[in-house]
Amino acid sequence: MPSSHTQLALFVACFWNLQRARRRRFDNGGRGGDFVEEVLTSLAWLGGVLVGYSRVYLGYHSVRQVIVGGVLGVVFGAVWFELVAVRVASWLFRVGFYEWEVARVLGLRDSSTVGNVVAVEREALMRVVTLRNIYSACFLPVRIGHGFDIHRMTPLEEAGQLVVIGGVVITNEDQKWKDVEGEYVPANSYYKTQLGLIAHSDGDVIYHSIVDAIFGALTLPDIGQVFQDTDPRWKGCDSSKFMDYAYDVMEYYG
Repeated sequence: MPSSHTQLALFVACFWNLQRARRRRFDNGGRGGDFVEEVLTSLAWLGGVLVGYSRVYLGYHSVRQVIVGGVLGVVFGAVWFELVAVRVASWLFRVGFYEWEVARVLGLRDSSTVGNVVAVEREALMRVVTLRNIYSACFLPVRIGHGFDIHRMTPLEEAGQLVVIGGVVITNEDQKWKDVEGEYVPANSYYKTQLGLIAHSDGDVIYHSIVDAIFGALTLPDIGQVFQDTDPRWKGCDSSKFMDYAYDVMEYYG
């Protein structure tokens, strides 16, 4: 029978390492705690190896049983990370779970794009303590972000989805536009048709620009890196969800 102790130890080590790698993408160049994380990561893997060695040394398991247990732990850790930390977490975000009353009461927030949760929460706490103890009022530093977004408009039958601007769906069928290149009608003629937008999500340029500006002000990766157009989870997604997500991240960073 595989060593369950080794399996559990390496499960934790694998999950910790994958979660840490995911968060480092949003760590803003390192907000502190990197050395501690490196040590903890090394100790997690070392601990798994030592647990396996101890099981063999004490005569509870054979080398083969320890190896099988360790492999199963790593595999289960990777699968659990994909299911819970990636898919379930993304699903909760897409259905707006963190806006529900139960999430508010329990104090649940999505921190998947916060690089170092402990450091961010500590900074927020220290900021509050400092302001309360020293100042009666204080202006926070100004942060400026710049965002823009571009999507190509084409006839609806080609685009496959309607135009959405600022959360408003443009459904007017009496639209016409000048076909300069003559792709659909003779060059420089007006083409009367309902227009659509080519995009992976709903292509809301206003919401995308605002989200990009927020991420830029926080020196985080841009919207295209956070919500990649190769990820099927964001196919046709309502961009107001991206706005909610950006707002939560902004609150974490203060």
